[in-house]
Amino acid sequence: MSDMTAMEVLLRHDRLITGMGLAVICLLSWLHILAGAGTGMSTLAMTTWQFQPPHFSAVICWRG
Repeated sequence: MSDMTAMEVLLRHDRLITGMGLAVICLLSWLHILAGAGTGMSTLAMTTWQFQPPHFSAVICWRG
């Protein structure tokens, strides 16, 4: 058994390597979502609808 090459040893554990890779991708995906998913908002603001009020000036609102 010690005459196996490194590639043969690696291929014996291909399911483990694939499963671990999938687990790492899932973990990174969840971390990205929890970090705000690139929206610039915190996850608390996304889940509770606590948005910042819009910034309008009085001049724009009273033009009429």
